[in-house]
Formats: sequence, structure tokens, C-alpha cells
Amino acid sequence: LVTVDLNDISTRYRDICPLGCGSRALIFSAIDQQCRRRLAVKKVSLKQCTSSHTLKQLLREIRILRRMDHDNVVRIHHALASTNSRESMPLDSVYIGMELMDTDLRSVIEHNQLSPSYVKLFMYQLLRGLKYMHSANVIHRDLTPSNVFINIDTLMLKIGDFGISRILDSDYEHSGYLSMATTSTWYQSPEILLHPRHYDQYADMWAAGCIFAEMLSGKPLFPGSNAMEQIDTIVRSVALTTESCGEVYGVRGNGGIPSQPLRDMLPHTNRMAINLLSQLLTFSPKDRVSAVDALIHPYLDCYGMVNDEPSCLAPFRLEDELDGISLVEMQ
Repeated sequence: LVTVDLNDISTRYRDICPLGCGSRALIFSAIDQQCRRRLAVKKVSLKQCTSSHTLKQLLREIRILRRMDHDNVVRIHHALASTNSRESMPLDSVYIGMELMDTDLRSVIEHNQLSPSYVKLFMYQLLRGLKYMHSANVIHRDLTPSNVFINIDTLMLKIGDFGISRILDSDYEHSGYLSMATTSTWYQSPEILLHPRHYDQYADMWAAGCIFAEMLSGKPLFPGSNAMEQIDTIVRSVALTTESCGEVYGVRGNGGIPSQPLRDMLPHTNRMAINLLSQLLTFSPKDRVSAVDALIHPYLDCYGMVNDEPSCLAPFRLEDELDGISLVEMQ
């Protein structure tokens, strides 16, 4: 992090336009006077980061964004910490400057019925970004259409908003040690719904499947209002193995056979798309397709090019986690 005086922040960003806000962050676009480009800027008030957990999430987001270098992942331009000498707490806010995209996938879906060719193009790019991200030992944990961004002119898709992402070193066993994922219930995988601290990168693949189905149909596939209803909605459409049946009360009677399979929910979707979707939406993560394997599915034959689907050359390791690190140490 680079520390700058609060007064310098007010002169650095010009022509500010609010884009959105959350419980701790404000998102706006602005012209950065240093690079003379319009950026998306995430401002996080450190006064709102009242716990070490929220501070750790912020620092992890910055560290992950700095390492990501891929066409289908939003790029970071800078991370600044503003100081205010008049306050008892010297560090006031953190500003994360990122490339600005035209819109998000949710807005695209809500305002347009995507043609099959657009769905295929966007799905290919989403999987391409996930392959890179997972090869870096990063799981997103909040993959929804609102966190997938599109540039209208180029049709470029980029994954963004790494606010609750985690480093998951594949050389270590993390099961049971992860914090509860807080993504929207509609995109949560069965393992997160049933065992909130036991999940891995395949939870992102489930979310990608939900996004895929939403692009195909124009509406959310599993719009449950709570975790219990979400599981009930899922088991009506996704086949369960004998082992999975034992995890979900009330489905033993039908042997885990879906009453409304994906094929019936998406009757106008071609066979190859349904086949890929069914591999993404398996109840057990052990049976779910990886981003690497999804990219070689016949549905994506027209785009697939292994030599142009890079992996991360410097993946994160367990020691890159931020336990015990302070904001001052990040400067």
C-alpha cells in the first residue's frame, strides 16, 4: 500500500461518478490524474473495519488482485491508504483503483435475451478466467452475475470483486478451517449449504454453472429464499448419488432421481450445452468438472485453444495467507 495525505486524494480523483455502495465500501468511477484514465475505485473506510477479520479480507483482496494477470480478471492499478493527521487513527481509508468495465453480467441478462453465440462466448471467457484463478490457488467464493463484468464494444468478460476470496493451497488440507462463505444463496453449492466450512474451488464451478443456466434462460436457476429452500430446489433438478442422498433428509424415497431435470427446465437449450451444465451442477464436488476440463468440452470447441488458456506461473501458497499481518506491514 502507498500512503497519501487525505488532501492529495481529493485532488487525485476528478469527475467522480458513484457506481454503488456496500456496508463498508463505496464504489465510484473517476479520472485518475496520475494515469489520466477513468478507473473504477473502491473506497473502504477503515473506521468501518472494526475487526481483524474484515481488515484481513481487505488486505487479502489487494494481495490477490496484485498477483492476478489475466485477460478475464479485472486488473488493479493502485492501492492507496489515505492518512488524516487530524484524526486519532492515522489511516483513514483505502482506495483500490481498478480498470473500469461498462456493465455487469446481471444487467446484460436483465435487459437482453442473450443469443446462444453470446452465451457461449461469455461462458468460455468465464471458464478461462476461472482456470487461471484456480491455478493461482485462489477461490472467489462470491461468483454471481453481479461480479462478472462486460465491456460492450469488445464483448470482453472479466471476473471482479475479490472482496471475500481466499487462498487455498492445494498442497494442504483446508477442510473445516475455512470461514463460512457469504455469497448469494442462489449461487451457493450444495456443500456450502450443508457444510459451510468444507468447500474448495469446485464451489466456484457450481456458481459458474448457475450463471451459465441464467444466461441460457434469462432467469436464476435456483432462486431459493433460504438455505433449506435452496437445497430443496436443487434436489428437484440435480441427480443425487446414494452417498449424497444420505446427506439430504427426505430424498431417499425417490433414490435421488430429479423430478424436474435440467433438460426439462431448459427445453430450448441444445444438447451439448445441457451436457456441460450437468457436469458443472453435480451435487457432489468430487464429481464436478474443473475449469480445465470444462474448457475442452465439445460445447466450447469453436473457442478452445489450450495454448491461449494460461495458468498462473506464481501461485499463492499457504504462507501467503494474511494471519497476523497488519495494515502498516503491507505498506
